[in-house]
Amino acid sequence: MAKIMFPYLNKVTAKGRIYYRYRRNGQIIPLPSDPAMPEFMAAYHRIHASFETGTSLADMALPGSIAALITAYKKSAEYMELKPRVKDLYVGALDQIKIKLGKYPAKKLTRRVALEWRDTLIDTPAKANNLMSVLKRLYSFGVDRGHVKVHPVAGIARLKVGEWRPWTVGEVTAFREKAEPHMRLALDLALYTGQRLGDVAAMRWNHIEDGGINVKQQKGDERLWIPIHRNLWTAIEAAKAEKKRRNAEREKRKISKLPDAITILAAARGNPYTAENLKHKFKDALRATGLPNDLVFHGLRKTAAVMLAEAGCTTEQIKAITGHRTDEMVAYYARQANQKVLAKAAVRKLERKK
Repeated sequence: MAKIMFPYLNKVTAKGRIYYRYRRNGQIIPLPSDPAMPEFMAAYHRIHASFETGTSLADMALPGSIAALITAYKKSAEYMELKPRVKDLYVGALDQIKIKLGKYPAKKLTRRVALEWRDTLIDTPAKANNLMSVLKRLYSFGVDRGHVKVHPVAGIARLKVGEWRPWTVGEVTAFREKAEPHMRLALDLALYTGQRLGDVAAMRWNHIEDGGINVKQQKGDERLWIPIHRNLWTAIEAAKAEKKRRNAEREKRKISKLPDAITILAAARGNPYTAENLKHKFKDALRATGLPNDLVFHGLRKTAAVMLAEAGCTTEQIKAITGHRTDEMVAYYARQANQKVLAKAAVRKLERKK
């Protein structure tokens, strides 16, 4: 009987056990351990066909692989019940996990492999932390549903992420002077409401009520009504006037008017921003103004809290605006404000001393 040959099939014996691998073009892909089982042949032919046809390995979901675990997770109630914004973040992270680890058998992923991958992302700690968080959620699902018995990434520590600092008055002024109108409005919405980027992007005209704006924070579902500061009213009215002026110009040129966006903040063409688009557009605006590289949109939330503390607001009053649930961070901003007040008083005393 002729021996059947399987191209690129590699057999390895280690510690008395036999392992099979598909080895080709520098890639080594694990196969099921028993060649007599149908799962072995199915996996082999699937991998071999992917190389022959040029199909991406990341698109394969071999039975028992991490890619297959991701497919199962995306069909689960746990995934379906995620908030839309969180689900958007998970989609990107799951795709990266699938590309990097998708070919691994889910039961054989080790803590060492996960940590080595995380360490390659040391220059982007926030990204590394997000990927590890999603990987932990994926394996928690796997354990609960019996896909795996061991959670290899449980308890992996988060990398330290640099703190986003508040903006200075000079930096706020410089941005207002150089940025485009809709980016100035983005700054003022953040500065005078103390909200996160996603919440600013989601603010709608019909959320304005009784001289304030209703906000449902995407993180934590906190519901707030925030009085609109007179400077923010001025910025909103300026944005309306700018749109009216541009529509008048378009009418002269016989161009259709800009669409009426449902959101307060809209792009130059009148379209609402997604949180991701706003994030990138604001980064571009920061680069164009030549301001320091360590400034980010989220720093405006801290600036708002510091401004409120410097105005003498209590911890509870600051929380009523920003939506912070605990006193810890608010107390931190208050200490910054108090330090500034005390330092000024100290220098004044020093100046009066002969």
